[in-house]
Amino acid sequence: MTVLLVDDHKGIRELEKSMFASLFDTFYESASGEEAVSIFNKHKPDWVLMDYKMKGMTGLEACKKIKLDNMKAKVIMVTQFEDVHLKKKAFDAGIVAFVSKAKLATIKNIILTYKEN
Repeated sequence: MTVLLVDDHKGIRELEKSMFASLFDTFYESASGEEAVSIFNKHKPDWVLMDYKMKGMTGLEACKKIKLDNMKAKVIMVTQFEDVHLKKKAFDAGIVAFVSKAKLATIKNIILTYKEN
């Protein structure tokens, strides 16, 4: 499986790579929403772990752009924000799951148990 890690903090991307090394064969990385859309369109990874707050395009905006042309894209919003309104907007945009950065370990279970509709 392949994954696109989107976070403006390299340390978070490195942590995700180490945590999920046994789950994914290929890792693509992006530090911005704009770059994430471009990388997704080029490589079509199986999963996207998307931060919400980044300079420029937010993760929510990037998710919408990715889903616009790729309805089957599987995006997990990974953020430190627990805002109920943000969570609703993210699910409305088509995310699979909304995960707190404090609970990154839950992502593996989400991916392993995910079933497409």
